Amino acid sequence: MVVDFVFGEEILHILNIYHRTHGEPHHNLLHLLSLDMDPLTPTIIMGDFNTHSLVWSFPYSTISPWAAELVSWFDDQGFELWSPPRVVMWDSSRDDC
Repeated sequence: MVVDFVFGEEILHILNIYHRTHGEPHHNLLHLLSLDMDPLTPTIIMGDFNTHSLVWSFPYSTISPWAAELVSWFDDQGFELWSPPRVVMWDSSRDDC
């Protein structure tokens, strides 16, 4: 979902992503990874990426096969991670998490 806030001639893009993997070894983020963001337009990307990465996951996490591609895209687009690295951003009632 994309929401644009327009303030006169200024625009703020907010993209909210829910990445549903169904436990499969591939991703369905092509719609995001194919975007070339305008570096002059302020943009916030947030959501649930259902992705484990060396950048933001715990050291013992199984890294998602597409994590490097997603991290590279974030880097190429000039985005920065605002959530603290290795801080749980979810809650589960499961005992095995």
